[in-house]
Amino acid sequence: MYRHRVAAFVAAFAVGALGFGCATATLQNYDKVSLGMSQEQVLAVAGKPHHKFRMESTGQGTILPTPAGSSDAWFYNGGMVQFHDGKVVVKGVKVE
Repeated sequence: MYRHRVAAFVAAFAVGALGFGCATATLQNYDKVSLGMSQEQVLAVAGKPHHKFRMESTGQGTILPTPAGSSDAWFYNGGMVQFHDGKVVVKGVKVE
């Protein structure tokens, strides 16, 4: 009985660690993200972001053009996606 529990735990951990059923966040996958995609589509294509931020803006006086209201920014290694009303409105990559 104990062996079966350990085997089930190891199998579940391996599936989670390997990311079965979800995309891996790489720049190659990130390149497939396009403007207008939903958050669900971005997750399916680019995978889980490394960091997420929620932002509030008046839409005025910002460094980058930002729609008024609430928006989300997802950060990947080397890339960023900004959502407004659940759709991608900004996509950027790190430049040197």
